[in-house]
Amino acid sequence: MEHSVIPIEAIRERDIDLILLEELSTDVAFCQWFVQELNLPSYTKTDGAWISISDFGLGETDIVFSYFSGNKKIVLLIENKFDASFKDEQYDRYAKRDKEYKFREMCDDAYSILTAPNQYCQNQNDFESFISYEAISQRFISTGSKRNLFKSQLLTIAIEKLRRGYQPI
Repeated sequence: MEHSVIPIEAIRERDIDLILLEELSTDVAFCQWFVQELNLPSYTKTDGAWISISDFGLGETDIVFSYFSGNKKIVLLIENKFDASFKDEQYDRYAKRDKEYKFREMCDDAYSILTAPNQYCQNQNDFESFISYEAISQRFISTGSKRNLFKSQLLTIAIEKLRRGYQPI
C-alpha cells in the first residue's frame, strides 16, 4: 500500500469524541495537560469520562469529564465541533447544565469547554474556554509514540476537512 494514502477517507465528529474519551479515560499525563492548557483547577485524579450524555432535559453534552482537584470534584462539559454550526442557544444549554451540576451538588464546579480546530475556536464568541485540535495534535506528536502520531494524523484530517469544507463525491 502506498504511504501517501491517508488511513481514513473521512473523519466525523464522533471519531474525535472517541479519541478524546479514550485519552481522558486512560492517560493521566494527557488529563493533566488538558486541564492545564485550559487554566482550570489542577488535576489530581480522574473520576470518569462519558460520551453523549443527556442531562436535565437540556440537550446532549458530547463528552463529560469528571476529575478531582484535591478534594474538589470538577466536571467539564465538552462540546466538540468541526464541521457543523452551533445549534440555536447551544452554549446557553451548556451553561444551564453547568449550573444544574452544581445546584444538584454533583460537583463543586463545572465548566463548559469547546474542542475544535483553531479556525473554529477563533471564529466563535460563546465558549471562553477552548482547546484546539492543533494543540491536541501537537501534544500527541510530543509524546513520540506511534499510537499518538496516528491520532495526530486523524486530527489533521479533521482540521483539513474544516478548511476544505464539505465536498460531496
